[in-house]
Amino acid sequence: MASKKIIPYHPIIVMFCDMLWDRNEGPRGLPLRERRVRLERRYARNRPQRTDLSPLISFRTMEELRELRATAGAPGMEGLMLKRRESPTLAGRPKGLWWTWKRAPLSIDAVVTCAGRGIGGRRG
Repeated sequence: MASKKIIPYHPIIVMFCDMLWDRNEGPRGLPLRERRVRLERRYARNRPQRTDLSPLISFRTMEELRELRATAGAPGMEGLMLKRRESPTLAGRPKGLWWTWKRAPLSIDAVVTCAGRGIGGRRG
């Protein structure tokens, strides 16, 4: 668990960008535009602490998109997540429906939830 002293300097929030489950229903087959409406309604009702909604950003040209990527968000923001408005969420990595365009493409998205000393050759 993070020290309480570090939290003001490196706050952690959950950024919601899509809705994959809604109560007893999985709306992944719906277009993103419909899933986003559901997400915004749910978020407006609940507003969980230390969370935010990802902003929706429009662009008209590839040059505009390049500029948005170069200046995307605050420090710590990795880049842009591009999704087609009509796209469902499908298992695996289907081509053409969404794309993560990172500023540092060799970085890893990870949250360490547990660490162990290992066994055998990995011990210590």
